[in-house]
Amino acid sequence: MPITMDGDEIEAITMDGDEITEVTMDGDVVWELVVGLYVYSGSADNEVHKIKPDGTGSEWTYTGHGSNVWAVAVDADGYVYSGSSDDEVHKKTPAGNNEWTYTEHGGDVMGVAVDADGYVYSGTWDDYEVHKITPAGNNEWTYTGHGGTVRGVAVDADGYVYSGSLHEVHKITPAGNNEWVYTGYSGTVLGVAVDADGYVYSGYSDDEVHKITPAGNNEWIYTGHGDWVRAVAVDADGYVYSGSVDNEVHKITPAGNNEWTYTGHGDSVRGVAVDADGYVYSGSVDNEVHKITPAGNNEWTYTGHGDIVYAVAVNLGTESDNI
Repeated sequence: MPITMDGDEIEAITMDGDEITEVTMDGDVVWELVVGLYVYSGSADNEVHKIKPDGTGSEWTYTGHGSNVWAVAVDADGYVYSGSSDDEVHKKTPAGNNEWTYTEHGGDVMGVAVDADGYVYSGTWDDYEVHKITPAGNNEWTYTGHGGTVRGVAVDADGYVYSGSLHEVHKITPAGNNEWVYTGYSGTVLGVAVDADGYVYSGYSDDEVHKITPAGNNEWIYTGHGDWVRAVAVDADGYVYSGSVDNEVHKITPAGNNEWTYTGHGDSVRGVAVDADGYVYSGSVDNEVHKITPAGNNEWTYTGHGDIVYAVAVNLGTESDNI
């Protein structure tokens, strides 16, 4: 007996395991599995968690690292990348299994980013380097232009890499060469983000957030925090989100002014991410991940970690969509 939908016969159902991913009728795809929001967190409990969209628990827990997980990133296909005090970068499948382990660093991996082609970028504490890693887990190049710990790494749509270190942010070409150096700090750069127009945002140990132009000049400085700014993120509209040792998350306008301040954490905020709808995710020394609404209110709190949450990332997971 044929399967029908609104009186029309379904021609094909595509499945991945037990999960329907696509329905075809009259030669056209009329329903498909598309991404929904999953949050990923890395912690001093040595684990990476994939958190359910409603924050009620974890989808999976990855325990392959041997020490603190400092950094987490996720690509459009749901592969997850993490950097750790075990000096390694791990690539995990969407199901939470190890795909490969990269071991070419000589110190704690403090920053991780991934581009649209699956190349991974990692920065380290002890060897002061940024590495470009191939999708297969091999070294593509090593950048040695920093003179101190690399704490934050970001990559733009054109493959330019941005890394924060002692007093400086560097723009690195896709081939691994220096494009410019921004030196507007007196302390250590702790977090870096880049928007679609090539503007760069950095948080650092003098309690400030800097917006840097694509040419490497200062656009503005935000001074609304009362302690070190450990993490920054930026959305598609140019709003910036910063997490600080003052226990707060701030939403900053594209012009550099405070939009709101979230005070729901009980300790230092160490990681910040933002999704396409303007919801913000923050990880803290209070061992929690918070989802914050676009208006700056708590949506949910995840308490599944047993130690400090150093990093958060967000991508699309699984929801159905009618076409």
